[in-house]
Amino acid sequence: MEIRYKFIEESNLLIQKAYGDWSTESYINYTKTTLNNKKMLNVKKIFSDLRDVNLESAFKEIDKLIEL
Repeated sequence: MEIRYKFIEESNLLIQKAYGDWSTESYINYTKTTLNNKKMLNVKKIFSDLRDVNLESAFKEIDKLIEL
């Protein structure tokens, strides 16, 4: 799974776009990395586009996602 993002500071908006087969571990690593960016402390809105991701395996690991 590949995730690209852009942070628009003026709007405190994080835009995320993911591609490929879902990977919970990749998503957890991406989230931790993103949250360690000091600019991300100002995020007020998040737009996530998962249309190009096969989410079938995400539903199998929903407990990990809820914990995150």
